[in-house]
Amino acid sequence: MQYSTEVIVPGAISAVMATDSPNAEAHSADENFTLENLDREEGQFLISKKVLGEGATSVVKLAWSKRLNKKCAVKIVAKYKLNEKSHHRLRRELEILKFLSQSNSSTICNLIEVTESNQHYFIFLEFIEGGDLISYIESHGKVPEPVAIVIMKNVLLSIQFIHNNSVVHRDIKAENFLLEFDENRAITAVKLTDFGLSDWVDPEKSFSTPCGSPNYTGTPCIALLSLLPTHPISPTQARIAIEAVDDARVFVRVARSPHIASTHLPTAIRFLYPP
Repeated sequence: MQYSTEVIVPGAISAVMATDSPNAEAHSADENFTLENLDREEGQFLISKKVLGEGATSVVKLAWSKRLNKKCAVKIVAKYKLNEKSHHRLRRELEILKFLSQSNSSTICNLIEVTESNQHYFIFLEFIEGGDLISYIESHGKVPEPVAIVIMKNVLLSIQFIHNNSVVHRDIKAENFLLEFDENRAITAVKLTDFGLSDWVDPEKSFSTPCGSPNYTGTPCIALLSLLPTHPISPTQARIAIEAVDDARVFVRVARSPHIASTHLPTAIRFLYPP
């Protein structure tokens, strides 16, 4: 089964090349794709041994798209680690990513293709070389206001984009924004990623699943969460999204979570992750 065919983004047709074209010259110049550093070949992709990140059920590696002639990232999900609930969540995540990526928005990390073998799902995504927002803050400390304005404007644009497409992310935090830079190391894009907790919204749907990250759960949100389920994208849920964005803003400016020492954090943890 294949969830989607490769998304050829508008304006990128000229970059799409035949599989027997001189792509080998391009990727062979990168040491990550030499024979000794190659993990496997999956369809039109070469997968490097270089690990970009790991999770409970998956590993993210560097890959090369022979069709698009550029680097990408691949999330390799082990099927045996998925139960019925996580299978359902993965299918929903891929459905949402496929839909959002049709627009080739500069505000999210777009999906390229999804394939599978007997043991794994291979989810190929844009490779954003600048790293995540939290790493940027940790390495730079307090971010100057002009730079913070650029970051937060792009954060808000990414949330506006998914909300305009009837999608709610439900895990807004600095770790889930990836950065792009120009040759002068100025930030040119901030892209929202990790749609594992995302869901569709419509006027008839309400939410009751506890989710999110405790360090980004503000005190007002804890009180508001007790009101759920409510009308989707209601003032209550909008307030929760705004609180998460505001927490990210504070993190950018002062280089620490505004709730890391909060006495309400245990309450957030108990609500989000009940025994």
